[in-house]
Amino acid sequence: MRAAVLCAKRDIRIQDIPIPAIRENEVLIRVGYAGVCGSEIARVDGAAHRFPMVQGHEFSGVIEKTGSAVKNLSVGQAVAVAPLVVCGQCEMCLQGLPYACRHSHFIGVAMDGAWSEFASVPESNVIPLPSGTALRDGAFIEPATVAIHGLDLMALRPGHPLAIVGMGTIGLLTLQAAKLLGAGPTTVFDVNPARLEAAAALGADFCLNSSDPDCLAQVMERTGRRGFPQVAETAGTAAAEVLSVMITGARGKLMYIGTPGKDVTFTRDEFETINKREMTVMGSWMSYSAPFPGWEWQAAAQWLSQGKILLDRLIDRIIPLEALPQAFADIFAGKVSGKVLIQL
Repeated sequence: MRAAVLCAKRDIRIQDIPIPAIRENEVLIRVGYAGVCGSEIARVDGAAHRFPMVQGHEFSGVIEKTGSAVKNLSVGQAVAVAPLVVCGQCEMCLQGLPYACRHSHFIGVAMDGAWSEFASVPESNVIPLPSGTALRDGAFIEPATVAIHGLDLMALRPGHPLAIVGMGTIGLLTLQAAKLLGAGPTTVFDVNPARLEAAAALGADFCLNSSDPDCLAQVMERTGRRGFPQVAETAGTAAAEVLSVMITGARGKLMYIGTPGKDVTFTRDEFETINKREMTVMGSWMSYSAPFPGWEWQAAAQWLSQGKILLDRLIDRIIPLEALPQAFADIFAGKVSGKVLIQL
């Protein structure tokens, strides 16, 4: 089968590799669409722990073959995949905390993923797509669950003002999920005017460019100097993570969904803001709950199938597998703003 193989830093080659064999509890999926995640960009740029490897953990497809012990899935079924493979038996799994499984591994990291024509997946990781769901949309279930999980952990309060920092793929999904969960007036932040324009089209009530020197002053004016009672950070940049603290109000909740790509430094005054405002600061890791993989996956599948989460403005380009090396050249040249989606 054809696969995009990461052979070294910034060295992706389209190669023929064997179709993966499946175990009795696994299915073989013919991949339809696979996304490129920010974490995968980092691995291509040198953060990978092994070479060669086939990445790809945001994907959908059709079941090609089932193992002998698979009972609830069938050949020809359209599916998406939850990429965290857990043991189900360790202390953390038994406590309903699968994201902290002591023996977990991740499709597209420790085992080959979906930047290929086929992928093998345990039955427990397969998410059947509701009837009529486009495979393109199914590839967005995994990133949508990241947004939903973070909002759930922070106990989003319907009707109350919300700020979301970062309007990349996860930010735009967080915006839409928050509105579906009943968020009140929502202010979004980004440095990219095109992303702010997309956010406005997808339901943001107010859009602020966080690169403006008077951004904080605008926040204080808009909130009556109170700041926001709820803030979700999704960008993972140092500037966004500091800004999120500075715009959170007294006794406010701050949820970090974004994963930092570099060290984050707070000044003494910035960090002391957390103390002075007695805010609650939380983190969200991936998108899993009990029973595995969690309710987030069913919610995302339903909302996407019903057209309640819109995707066109999130996608920069849809490409064949052979175009992936050039797409990464464009990513590193700053020519990509949005999701790169591989169609196989």
